[in-house]
Amino acid sequence: MKNKEFTYNTIIKRSIDVVFKFYSDPQNINELTPWFVSAQVSPNTKVSSGSNFQIKIKVFGITVSKWQILIQNYKNNNTFTDIQVEGPFEVWQHSHTFKESKNKTLMEDKIIYKSKISILNKLNILKYIFALVFYYRKRKILSIFR
Repeated sequence: MKNKEFTYNTIIKRSIDVVFKFYSDPQNINELTPWFVSAQVSPNTKVSSGSNFQIKIKVFGITVSKWQILIQNYKNNNTFTDIQVEGPFEVWQHSHTFKESKNKTLMEDKIIYKSKISILNKLNILKYIFALVFYYRKRKILSIFR
């Protein structure tokens, strides 16, 4: 089965410098997750081309997944892509693209993915889960950058 694709756009009423700085700090992931989910990210460094991060996701305090990601295609105030090296997906490429217009930032999240669980691919369930997650993130980021 071929890879799936999910895209989500958010317009944020802040300059690209501010928005990109926020998203290039992996420690801010917890700001964008529901109260019952936590993400432990190491090392505690900013995103840059070629950097590696380990992420442990906990739901209600129970570890549900561990990821190792590699950052590629990094261009300051423009884009970066996190590629799963190890984790719950067979394929995971999450591109973050930022464009500025009239002191607002258009942020596009594009995920190319393929689950290790084939039924999830066939039923396209993850698309709906991603839509809920990114809607939640949109609400959170808009409240952070009022």
